[in-house]
Parts: sequence; C-alpha cells; structure tokens
Amino acid sequence: MPSLHQINHPHKLAQALPLMQAEDAIVLVEQGVNLLQQPIQLTQPLYALKKDCQARAITPHATCTLIDHAQWVALTLEYDRVCSW
Repeated sequence: MPSLHQINHPHKLAQALPLMQAEDAIVLVEQGVNLLQQPIQLTQPLYALKKDCQARAITPHATCTLIDHAQWVALTLEYDRVCSW
C-alpha cells in the first residue's frame, strides 16, 4: 500500500524514514523544504512545494521535483495513504 509522506519540518524526516517503503513518495512542505539545503540520499521520489522553496530562497537539487498546490493535491489522490509528519 503506497503512501505519500508529507514532511513539514526537517527533523521529522528521521522519524518517517524507518516506516517508508520503496513505493512511497515524499513531499516537503513548510519548514520541511529546508532539508533541500543539504544532500539527501533517498530511494523514494522526492517533491517539494515550489512556493515554500521560493519563500525561503531555496533552490532544490536535481533529485527533487518542484510542485504547485494543484500537483500536491493530485499526488494525494495517487497514493493509498497520506501520512503527515
């Protein structure tokens, strides 16, 4: 059962990682986009809200896909569960 993990603060990624499966995906929102200021080694697809990155002047690395709110909603419909951290 694939899940979409929404991370809203950098320290919450460490809590979520042990529970993630290969078919899951991660969306960084709010303060969570600060994780993009350092290299992240993930096997799951990684997304970040474009407006949150722009608000913090963060340029994501190539492994992250920027999305808008409509794309975020579409992602929530693609996965069986949505887990907010």
